[in-house]
Order: sequence, then C-alpha cells, then structure tokens
Amino acid sequence: MYQQPKRHIGRKFAIGCGALVALVVLIAVIAAVANSGNTSTSTSSSTQPTSQPTRAATIAPTPTLAPTKKPTPAPTHQPTQLAQLAITFTLVDSGDVAVHTLPGAALTIKVLYCSGNYATSQSLQGTVKADIAGDYIWNWNVETSCHGRATAYVTASANGKTVSGQANFTT
Repeated sequence: MYQQPKRHIGRKFAIGCGALVALVVLIAVIAAVANSGNTSTSTSSSTQPTSQPTRAATIAPTPTLAPTKKPTPAPTHQPTQLAQLAITFTLVDSGDVAVHTLPGAALTIKVLYCSGNYATSQSLQGTVKADIAGDYIWNWNVETSCHGRATAYVTASANGKTVSGQANFTT
C-alpha cells in the first residue's frame, strides 16, 4: 500500500520557527522602547569594548517659573446711583398722551382745553402706575367744541419725590 510522505511535520517546524522569530522581534522592540529613555549610548567599530564610551550630548532642562498670582484688588464700594425721577412726554396729540418715567411711579394727568375747561373723561381720572419700563399712555375722547391749544399736566411720584411736567397739543 502506498503512503504519502509526512509533510505536516515540516509545516509545524516552519510555523514554530516563525513564531520564535516573531517572539525575538517583539522582545527586541520592547527592549528598545525600555531603553529609549537612556540618553547615553556606547558605540564601537569592533567587537571589543572601548575604554571610554561615547556619550550623546544632553540638554539640561530649563527651569520654568511658576506664574505668580496677581493680588485681587479689594472691591470699592461706590454709592448706587438711583435713577432720577423725571417725566418725558413721548407722545402728545389730541386724545393721546404718553410719558416715560421711573418704573412703578404713581402718575396723574389733567388736560386743560382752550375753552378753559378741564377734560372730564373717566380714563383721565385717578392715579395710575408706570409699567416695568416706566411708560404709560392715556387715551380719551376729546369733548370740547373749541379748536386750539390744550395743555396736558402730568405729575409723577416715587420714592417720596414728586415732579410735574406739561406739554401742549392742538384740539
């Protein structure tokens, strides 16, 4: 009976030799990495060691200065400036008056017509408050037969202070 030659033994031997070579290369790489921190090296042109090894130049580390902290300046206490109470007319027309003042200021208005009579519209009666932006608008129906100059008188009060202003318009 015919038997084939045993080739698998040769393959196993080749695989084993390849693994051994790979292991040697891996060990050499690990050794090279481990020695990479060493700054001195010895070189020789013959197999016998020389009496004095050659050293590579080394650079001395440069000292670094730690940043110094600048002292934090002490906060200066300045008096808080309160907004001044004032009245600014932003719209003045027959039947419409708008003002700007401090937010929340108490406001009153009186309108004097050219006839010498004051407006009696319910929307002009009582005290109102300026909105969060400091604005307020009065609207009313003009009830006069005269045509000419009328005056709006506005008073604002806040923080114990009171200011007044006036503006003219034509009816």
